[in-house]
Amino acid sequence: MILAVMAMGTLSAQTADDVAKKYVEAIGGAKKWKAIKTRKITFSLMTQGMTLPGTVIGDSDKRERTDIAFNGMEIVQAYDGTTAWALSPPQGITTPTKLTGAQAEAASSKEFLDEMIDYKARGFQISLEADETIDGKAYTKIKMVKKGGKEEFYFFDKETNLLAVKRESGLQGTTDSHYSEYQDVDGLKVPTKIEVKSGGFTIQSITISKTEMNVPVTDDMFAFPGN
Repeated sequence: MILAVMAMGTLSAQTADDVAKKYVEAIGGAKKWKAIKTRKITFSLMTQGMTLPGTVIGDSDKRERTDIAFNGMEIVQAYDGTTAWALSPPQGITTPTKLTGAQAEAASSKEFLDEMIDYKARGFQISLEADETIDGKAYTKIKMVKKGGKEEFYFFDKETNLLAVKRESGLQGTTDSHYSEYQDVDGLKVPTKIEVKSGGFTIQSITISKTEMNVPVTDDMFAFPGN
């Protein structure tokens, strides 16, 4: 009898693939997400006591452009599919400048389609880790290894199956991005609050006021000026 119960427990054990499937279903399903070719997000970024309005627009070719307004100045970071570039007067970058090294890699490695959709075909590997408690709540934890060996960790809400936290290492060190207040947009679930923490302290808070799918884009939006 005991052996039979143990065997049933083994058969019903959740796998990493199960977690990924439940999450993709919770956000609207792979078919609907793969039908999205462009996306525009309007947001407010709260950092260092300031609130900065901005937009990020991207497409399924992994091109992306972020615009942020700061004290009457325009801050831009973009990737046109070949070149990553930036314009940031507060940092002394007063003309569009090509990014190199880790900055260029970070800009060019962003994913338009959620990583859990068709992850195997995209060369990503996932594994189920032991549950982890964050801020007093236990989450299902998945480790993802991307092409090139980069590791990321995803924490899913056990009741909703939605992504609650994403942990990764980058230019700002190791950060935990907390996703919450999901809303429905054209049958797809998207977060409207993202809080980025490092070392237990909040370094950025993002409030998304609008998410638009399949908006018109042009090559000029992403291209390095002069190309």
